[in-house]
Amino acid sequence: MDQIEERLAEEVRKYDHLYNPSLTEYKDMQMACNSWKDISANVSLQVDEERRHVPQKGATLPRPPTLTTVRSRAGGMAA
Repeated sequence: MDQIEERLAEEVRKYDHLYNPSLTEYKDMQMACNSWKDISANVSLQVDEERRHVPQKGATLPRPPTLTTVRSRAGGMAA
């Protein structure tokens, strides 16, 4: 693990509610958002409020492989 990954892991460990589903705070999205902002500030990363890890409206997603694609890759019928 490189230095930034180690620092990130150390910071995340301080916020049990981000990874412990037995806590009631685990489902608190505002608390999680605030925690991630604190973590990013402590690790010296920028938080981009506009970018989400969710595809934007109108974005194209990769298509799943079709049966014909699976057959041609396998050289015959797919099981």
